[in-house]
Amino acid sequence: MTSQSMNYNQNILIVKPVDTVVTCTNDDGNTKPVASVTINGFIPRSSSIGIEPTKSTLSKLEITESGLSQEEESELAAFLSLLKRKRLQEKLVYVISIGTIILLTHSLMASQWLLPYYYTISTPCLLLIRTIIYWKFRWHYFLLDFCYYGNILWFAFIWIAPHHGDLFSVAFAIANGPLLWAMVIYRNSLVLHSIDKVTSVYIHILPAFLSFVIRWYPEESSSKWPCHFIPLLSEWSFIWLVAVPAASFIGHNILVTLLTCICKPPEHYQTSYRYLTSKTSTFIYRAINLCGPKYRILLYLIFNWLFCLASFTMTILWYNYFIAHIVYLSLMFLVITFNGARFYLDVFSVRPGISG
Repeated sequence: MTSQSMNYNQNILIVKPVDTVVTCTNDDGNTKPVASVTINGFIPRSSSIGIEPTKSTLSKLEITESGLSQEEESELAAFLSLLKRKRLQEKLVYVISIGTIILLTHSLMASQWLLPYYYTISTPCLLLIRTIIYWKFRWHYFLLDFCYYGNILWFAFIWIAPHHGDLFSVAFAIANGPLLWAMVIYRNSLVLHSIDKVTSVYIHILPAFLSFVIRWYPEESSSKWPCHFIPLLSEWSFIWLVAVPAASFIGHNILVTLLTCICKPPEHYQTSYRYLTSKTSTFIYRAINLCGPKYRILLYLIFNWLFCLASFTMTILWYNYFIAHIVYLSLMFLVITFNGARFYLDVFSVRPGISG
């Protein structure tokens, strides 16, 4: 969800590559050689946001004769060890991501009963990892976002009141409304080796997949669950499919805006508002800046509410028509897949030392 830039200190260490080039790359695709990065206690933080060795082997690096102290050599050795561990982590995340896609495809098409169990097991694990990482980098204000509220609501539905049709309507609207459209706004991308990007995709799209199997395959999705999901599915209601979800979104949005925009956290803490307005060239920034800086927060709220009302209103179509729901989910999945392709082809593949 976020982009984090790195600070570079020039001419600290000089690393001479023999057959490997080691670079430090941030999420925007800007790359610097290790030679220009300070090797100190900040390494673990930097490595979590994009330090990439250009090959899998880092064993043939030589330090040039530049007066390095023993402490500096020790720090460099720790740095290289950290790069190796990160590369292994990325490989494991890639394999797990591919396995998850296969499992989800099977669950959506044949074994719908699997999806509630997979969601129950995987969601707490990913959210715990995200909380630890975001707290470390002072990104934890993102954990106040509406998508996390939506996932908590889905847990409440499947475990506390799976038979409650009105609660399902609210959860359905949230999953297929703001949560899915947030993938477009935040430019979520299916980058299979990145735990952060995969988690962002997961928390936005999994509730929609879960809503699909329960809405259209209630018997199959309930067959191995402790009790049946909405055994008597009621007709759609504007109150429960649009009004109540919209009211919850607006209330949540006002509360979070008070916490992050009115009671401003220090500048080194990242928030959704700061992230969305960090680039003055974007459409979002130009829209909320129409009336100048004085009214930015007000316009930010208004555009959020218009966005929520539009997305919730469209859920009437997804709730009532099977084909429309399939097409909608497929298009959203194609969007994040295309964003992932852009990352691999436009950012990852052009890093120095990487050949296609």
